[in-house]
Amino acid sequence: MRTLLWVVTLFGIAVGLTVLTQAQPGVVQFVFPGLRVELAFALFVVLLLAFGLLFGTAVRLFRAALSLPRRVSAHREAVAEKRARQELDAALRAFFENRWSRAERHAARALDTGSTAVLAQIVAARAAQAQRQYGRAEQYLDHPTRVTGNDRWMSTFARAELLVQRKRAAEALPLLRDLRRNAPSHSGALRLEIQAQSNAGQWGEVLKLTEQAARHGAFDPATLNQYRENAITGLLLDPGLDLAALNRLWRQTALPLRLLPRVADAGARAFSRLGDAEAAHTCLQESIEQEWSGELAALDLALSEDQESAQALQRGESWLRSHPTDTMLLLALGRLCRSRGLWGKARNYLEAAIAIHPQACSHRMLAELLESLGDAAAALPHLKAAANLAADEAACGKA
Repeated sequence: MRTLLWVVTLFGIAVGLTVLTQAQPGVVQFVFPGLRVELAFALFVVLLLAFGLLFGTAVRLFRAALSLPRRVSAHREAVAEKRARQELDAALRAFFENRWSRAERHAARALDTGSTAVLAQIVAARAAQAQRQYGRAEQYLDHPTRVTGNDRWMSTFARAELLVQRKRAAEALPLLRDLRRNAPSHSGALRLEIQAQSNAGQWGEVLKLTEQAARHGAFDPATLNQYRENAITGLLLDPGLDLAALNRLWRQTALPLRLLPRVADAGARAFSRLGDAEAAHTCLQESIEQEWSGELAALDLALSEDQESAQALQRGESWLRSHPTDTMLLLALGRLCRSRGLWGKARNYLEAAIAIHPQACSHRMLAELLESLGDAAAALPHLKAAANLAADEAACGKA
């Protein structure tokens, strides 16, 4: 279309010149000292147009020459950009196919191109991270890149995630706080901060964050309850906790959490350490009533060895009628009877535990009991069995 317009314009100019020269058949005269030049008017107009055309062409060529380096640079950048995008596409495809080495290789080739650099940086770091090459992952994240706007958020999140995975909570937490200051309801940042606070043992913060996570739906209910359980257990096991703080924490803990075996175990140990035996037994017995646990029953009986052992023995025997094959309960009853001097009962319980599930500790306890009764000959086979089982358990542990 532009060519057609130019052709029509040129024909129009030619026709106009023809008409003009026929209507005004004059001359153009140039007078210089000692020189006079005359040109037909038509020729003068043609020369003037030719000069204008040549001048315009020269100007355009000059400007093109000046802009040539910039245009060459832009062309090279466009080629590099296209190549980088192809490499990034290949990296993303390999990444989602879990081909970490290939993803890292392709992403590393796209690191130095502007528009893809940050995304390539993160893909390369994540791929190296998936291969447990944490040093390389940090090098990718430290690669000098222009980061602006949303890219900065993405880059910071990737760095924080790497630090959390490497258990470097002290370095990760400032980054995560900054992320959540800019996006308070971001579920990913919230999950990552809970993990970091857990790694740092900041159980009070974990408990607060789980409430926010519940509001924003950051975790499924099972995972959220697991973090709450870990937080409460960690707070209960804090050696700096006094009895008043412990009572306050226990009252503030929801009943379903208090009944969980791990929480009940930690609460009982905390109350026992601070001298409140009654509260310790209450923690354990409430949880046992909710769901049977041989470990909690054994702990309840162990905490009763020094006092109230008669009531504890009755309680243990009552549990045994409902759970006659629970090895931990049998061992705990054997230990309790031995502490009370009920040698016959202690022997019966220990032998029953061995018959159900032989363990090094049960054989050792029975051997010690028999030796204390002066029956060294009967104790010897149990000592050998304890040694053999201990060796087997150690070998399994190494394997």
